[in-house]
Amino acid sequence: MGMLALLLSAGLGAALATGPDGDGGGGTGEQYADWSLRQTRTVSVQGENGETVDIDIPEHNLTSITFTLTWTDDEIISVIGRRDDVLSLLVEPPSTLEEQPEAQSGSVSPLAVALDLAVVPTDDDAKHLADYDYTNATGRWKVSVTVDANGVHDQGNAWGLTVRYTFYTGRLLERPEPVVGGR
Repeated sequence: MGMLALLLSAGLGAALATGPDGDGGGGTGEQYADWSLRQTRTVSVQGENGETVDIDIPEHNLTSITFTLTWTDDEIISVIGRRDDVLSLLVEPPSTLEEQPEAQSGSVSPLAVALDLAVVPTDDDAKHLADYDYTNATGRWKVSVTVDANGVHDQGNAWGLTVRYTFYTGRLLERPEPVVGGR
């Protein structure tokens, strides 16, 4: 008897969860666009002295991207003192993006270039889902690092580049039935 009750209970629960048509039930049938799926990705690259690297970003709908260059000056302090190296970071966006190249230079780590690219839509009209598929920041970003070694025995510097970007995705959801009364 206990096993039969368990099977009936499980079967009834599954029928209520999926609804009579197996569609998840309880919805109005009206769809809306949900933009709450935001993700952040990080890419790291190591290099030495002057180099140009390509960073490929396959995701659509980028909202922001930050390039951070870090290093430690490799020359030890000598009797004549230390002259800090100057590093430069040049970021060139994909040709599909209307942003101009951004550059930073300095002798103190870290250097950063940050770009705000798009805002997350607030329009929840399901008919407009395709209108918000931005690919303008998708593609190959060209990043150049130059090192101006200023010490007597300085051979340059090893460096690290971290690229952190945030993007959103849209999905269609079914509006839930309004709750009438309490349970």
